[in-house]
Amino acid sequence: MNEIKELKPINTVAEVAEFLGCSRKTIMRYLASGSLPASKVERRWFIAKSDVADLLKNTKNCDV
Repeated sequence: MNEIKELKPINTVAEVAEFLGCSRKTIMRYLASGSLPASKVERRWFIAKSDVADLLKNTKNCDV
């Protein structure tokens, strides 16, 4: 049985992709387009839970 995972306050690209059920590449497209704000520390991106919620509220479909 699949558990519904909850996001932490700050998440990685992989964690957000798993939560949304999409690929890491899709999340990277959201970051590149500016649709999903994030902070980059060295080579890693960190995404706030509130920014994921805003993305879901403002996105009508899965296209960037």
